[in-house]
Amino acid sequence: MTKRIPRQQRSKETVDRIIRAATQVIQRDGFAKFSTNAVAAKAGVGIASIYEYFEDKDALLVAVLEREMPELWDALEERLPRWLESDVDAALQDLFSFAVREIRSRANIVGAAAGYMHGPSNLPSAARFLGQIEMLFRLLLGKFSRRTDRDPALDAYLVTHAFVGIGTGIASGLPPGKTEDDVVDWLVHVTLGVLGG
Repeated sequence: MTKRIPRQQRSKETVDRIIRAATQVIQRDGFAKFSTNAVAAKAGVGIASIYEYFEDKDALLVAVLEREMPELWDALEERLPRWLESDVDAALQDLFSFAVREIRSRANIVGAAAGYMHGPSNLPSAARFLGQIEMLFRLLLGKFSRRTDRDPALDAYLVTHAFVGIGTGIASGLPPGKTEDDVVDWLVHVTLGVLGG
């Protein structure tokens, strides 16, 4: 991923500035228009500084995702106690409202991450994030399920991967004439169906 590990504080600050700039450039322009030249300009560093620490723009994307995914998980984890204390409708409504808002606010980051989220990934944060989301769904589905004939692990796996696919779609835009609330209501309805409600 990185060519050289920064050891001195000034080098660490440079790498941090590069990653923050890359995040902003991807979010503003999308990954298709993402370039190391744009990142260098945004970070206020020479292009050589980027290549000193990152092999290419894909390595820089990985660094962005390695930072973004744990931040997103922390925000989800912070809400988990509230969801577990709520009734099923309120928990799912809040979970999916939060998720849809976050996906839309980070649409280009989510779009760039999509290739790492489906199938085997050599990106540890993507695999960890998927595992965490699956455990979240397993916990919520286990708490709220009204059915005894279901395999909670399989349900959590399928809901997780379905949601990742739906999230990728949401990142590219909502269906014509639909709002975030429409999408959230549909997600709640479908998940309640899995729960047997």
